[in-house]
Amino acid sequence: MEFKENINLINKRARDLYQNAMFIKSILVGFVALAVDLSLIFIFTDVFLWNYWISANIAFIITILVNFLLQKFWTFGDNVVHRTKAQLFKFFTLSLLNLFANSILMYVFVSLFGIWYLLAQTVITAILFLFNFVVYRFYIFV
Repeated sequence: MEFKENINLINKRARDLYQNAMFIKSILVGFVALAVDLSLIFIFTDVFLWNYWISANIAFIITILVNFLLQKFWTFGDNVVHRTKAQLFKFFTLSLLNLFANSILMYVFVSLFGIWYLLAQTVITAILFLFNFVVYRFYIFV
């Protein structure tokens, strides 16, 4: 009985390490996406002099594809090509929900609370990251 319990414990630890590795990879991908997003927002707002809200939304859309590709192929190691179309649809749908939440939260943080737009975007990204990881793990990249 003790041997079987040890094997079960080893299996559980291996699953935990695998899930932790995915979470850490997802965090790293999140930082890459954040860097892309913030860079684009900065360029659009401070260089092109666009409104911060428009800048944030356009940058968010461009970042979707970068995030999808990195999450699918690196974080979750999903190299199955025939599922990509369905996954991209789910990912894009989730991203639209994120865009809506991002837009509302940017308005609230910047216009109502007077928070600097880059700080606001960073906080919003952290909030949405936690929600998204769960959806990616258990719905999109299953």
